[in-house]
Amino acid sequence: MSKNIRRASALVIGIVAIALVATLNVSRAQQTVSGSWKASVKDEPNKINLNLERREKGHRNQMGQTYDFSELQGLSREQAAGGGPVRYSLVREAGRIDCEGTFQNGTGSGTFQFTGNQAFVAAMKTRGFDFERKNWSDKDRDFEDRLFAATALNVTTALADDLASSGFGNLNVDDLFKAAIFKIDSKFMREMKASGFPNLTMEDLVKARIFKIDADF
Repeated sequence: MSKNIRRASALVIGIVAIALVATLNVSRAQQTVSGSWKASVKDEPNKINLNLERREKGHRNQMGQTYDFSELQGLSREQAAGGGPVRYSLVREAGRIDCEGTFQNGTGSGTFQFTGNQAFVAAMKTRGFDFERKNWSDKDRDFEDRLFAATALNVTTALADDLASSGFGNLNVDDLFKAAIFKIDSKFMREMKASGFPNLTMEDLVKARIFKIDADF
């Protein structure tokens, strides 16, 4: 009888421990991170340059990118050019960035709140991309930084699946960021590999994009 009680108690403790870990992971990914933003309307139609900055643990994390206005829910070119208070959001698979502030003559600034998406983290982990594990090359970047960057750069599970389909080899979270920044997909990877360079690395592909080298070249 006592053995059964001990076994039952151990089982209950194990279940509680698993539940606590799951709860901690969810709350961690859903933790809200704040920062500031600056933006300016570009001369290109429907384009805006948006810089997001957050200061955390003595370092600065800054992301600057050009977006289509269609990517920013609640903000139009007319609002940015016309001026006044604004509230808008960048909603991506990895999380959402909710911004508020003001625009004047096409230039704006304000603050933002970032909330990560735990479902994205879990989905990426099943694909072999662990956003919670630090890689040697990004040892100074914490979990929230990686999730924040994935949101700003639009790193998605579709991108991970596409890269995996190329048969390029083992890829990590850093490689996802590089692929998103330099527009590297499975088609480009296969073409470069088939052009006579079977041992290319992700770094080689990044350099190829920088210097505008493709398979035809």
